[in-house]
Amino acid sequence: MESFLTSRAGFIFGFLLLFSSSLTTATPSLQDVIGSRDQERLKGLFEFKSLDNLASAYYVSRGVALLGGDNNKVFSNVCSYLKKANIETPLDYFYASSALAAIKGCDFSMKSSEKSLVGMLSSGERNSSELYWIATSLVNIGSSLPKSLTVSSLTDLVDKEEALARYGHVFMIGSLFPPKTEGLSSLTDLIEDVVAQADEAGSTLYFEGGLAITSDIVTGVFNLALKTGTAPALSLDQVTQFGNYLLSSKDTSCVCDAFHLLQAASVLSNNKFVVPASLLRSDYDNINPQESSMSLSLSNMMGGAVGGQSTVILKSIKDSSGKTTNLDKKLTPQANGLEYTVSLSDYASQAGHYVLTFNSEMKEKSPVASLTDVQVGFTVSFSVSVESAVLDVVEKEQNIVLKSINLNYPSLASEVPVADHSAKLKMTFDLVNKADKTKVTLHQVFVRLVSDKGEEIFFVATPTDSRSYVFELDVAKTAKDSFNHQSGTYSMTLVVGGATLQNPVSWDIGKVTLKFSGTPKVPTTDEHEYRYKARPEIHHKFQDPEKLPPSIVSLTFSGLVLLPLAVLMLLWLILGVNLSNITVSGPWGLIFHIGLISIFVLYYLFWTQLNMFQTLKFLVPVGGVTVVAGNQMLRKIAKSKSL
Repeated sequence: MESFLTSRAGFIFGFLLLFSSSLTTATPSLQDVIGSRDQERLKGLFEFKSLDNLASAYYVSRGVALLGGDNNKVFSNVCSYLKKANIETPLDYFYASSALAAIKGCDFSMKSSEKSLVGMLSSGERNSSELYWIATSLVNIGSSLPKSLTVSSLTDLVDKEEALARYGHVFMIGSLFPPKTEGLSSLTDLIEDVVAQADEAGSTLYFEGGLAITSDIVTGVFNLALKTGTAPALSLDQVTQFGNYLLSSKDTSCVCDAFHLLQAASVLSNNKFVVPASLLRSDYDNINPQESSMSLSLSNMMGGAVGGQSTVILKSIKDSSGKTTNLDKKLTPQANGLEYTVSLSDYASQAGHYVLTFNSEMKEKSPVASLTDVQVGFTVSFSVSVESAVLDVVEKEQNIVLKSINLNYPSLASEVPVADHSAKLKMTFDLVNKADKTKVTLHQVFVRLVSDKGEEIFFVATPTDSRSYVFELDVAKTAKDSFNHQSGTYSMTLVVGGATLQNPVSWDIGKVTLKFSGTPKVPTTDEHEYRYKARPEIHHKFQDPEKLPPSIVSLTFSGLVLLPLAVLMLLWLILGVNLSNITVSGPWGLIFHIGLISIFVLYYLFWTQLNMFQTLKFLVPVGGVTVVAGNQMLRKIAKSKSL
C-alpha cells in the first residue's frame, strides 16, 4: 500500500488509505495476490541464492521452475553442484532428485540410485517423512513405487505418528500411486480430519508449525484429489483462508519460505475443483476528478487472469456522506482478460472517499470462485492553491493594523514584519480548489516558526464560518510557554495537508521578527545535569517485615488459651473421675480410640505443617472409620448394660 501524499519539501502528510486496498466481502475473497512484481522479486531471490547445500539447490531449482522460469545459468549451476554433491541419506536423495527433475539440460543422471532407494525402503521401519523422501526420489528418477509400499501402510503411519506433518507426507505419497490403486480413496477420507485441526486467525487458516507444514498439507490434499478425481472436503471459505495465510508470507526473503509459498499457490491457482479469486485495484493512487477512472484486476492467487470465465458487475457506489447509488453495470474486460476499467466520471466527480461494491459471476462449472459484495474503496483527490493571503501586525489594545503585507503564493514575503509584546501577528488566507475555484477546508493546516537555532514551534490555523483560514499569534501570551522569551528572527512556513489533497503545501512565507519583554530562562548546571545525566540505578527492595511483639506477649496468650484445659484437669482430680466405663476391649473400641488419637494428631499437623486440602484428604478416611468404629463400640456397651 502506498501513501497518497508526497510533499515537495520532504514532508509526508495525511494518512494511509487503509480501506483503499482492503476488502469486505460477503463471499470469501483473497486479500492479496502474488503479482508480476512479486514474482520478479521472488525470482531474483532464487537466482541470487548461493548453493551452499543440497537443500538450497532444491529450493532454488524448484522455485525458479514454479515461477515458469527457464534460467539456464541457474540450472547450470544446480547441475554442476549436483555432480559433486555427496548424496547418502533419504533426504539427500530427495533434494537431489527433485532438483534434477526441475532443471533442464543437465547431463547428470540418478537412475543408478534405484537399488539404493529400494534398499532404504525395505531396511527397517521408516517414518512418514522418510517414506515421502524415498518414494518421491524413486518417481523423480523414473522408477515405479515398490509393491511393499501400500496404501494401508500409509494409513497405519497416520495412526502411529502424532505430528501434523505426517498428513502432508502421506497425501503427497498417495498422489504418486496410479489413479486406480486399491484403497486410495481411504486417504481422501483423512482430509476432513486434518482440516478440522487447522487454527483460524481472522481471515486466515493455518496448521500449527507454520508455512511449511500448511503448504505441504494443502499441496498434498489437492495433488491427491487430482489423482483420485474426487473433490477435496474443503469449502470455498477454507481454501480462501488457507490462501490468505500463505499470502501473508509473500514478502519473505527466505528461499525455503518462498518455495513453500509458491508450491501451494501454484496448486490453488490451477486445479479443477476450487480456485480462490481476488478482485483488487491495480493502482493505489488517488483519482483525479478530470481522469475519473479506476483499474481492477480479477485474478487467481498467482495473479493469473480469470476474466475469460467471468462477468464483473459494478453493483453500487457509496460516497462520503453515506449515500448509496445502485448501478448494476456490467464491466468489459481489457484485452489481457485480467483488468477491468471502471469509469467514475458520472458517479465520483467530487473530491472525497468512495466505496464501490462488485459482484463477479463465473461461468457454469468453472472452478474459479464467484465473488459477492466485494467492496473496494478509493479517494478522489483535488489540488489547492493559497489565495488572498495577508500577513498583518496588529496592535492588541486598539486592534489597529500596524503593518499589512500582501502575500503571493508561492513567493516569499516582500518585507520582514516586526511584532513586539504589545502586538499580535495575524495571517488570513483562503484554500481554493483549483478545479472549481471554491473554498475548501482540510484536516491539516498549520504554521511553523523556526528560530535561528533550529527550534520549531507549530500553531494551528483555524477556518472561519466563511471557510477562510486565520492564524493569530499573541506575542505576549506565547512568550513564555512557546518561545521561552527568545526574541529574534523566525522563519515562517505554511503547511497544508489532507486526506483528499493531491498537492500538499509547504510554503516558505519568509521571516518575521518577534520581540519579547521577558528574559529567556537559561537552564542551570544542575537542571542540565538532571535532564541529561544517567539516573541512579534502581534496586528493588522488598518491604521489611513488621516488627513482632515481645515473646512474653505470645507466651502469655498461649498460657491463657491452655488455662481452661488446666482448670478442667484440676477439677477432675478434685471431684474424682470415674473411668470404669472406658473400654478398649474388642477391635471396635481399639479402632475408635486409634482413630480419635489420629484426628487430634491431624489437628496438630494442620497448624504446623499441612494445609486445609491436605488435612481433609487424610481426615475423610480417618474420620469415616472412626465414626463407624465408635458406633459399633457404643452398640456393644449398650448391649452389655441391657444384660
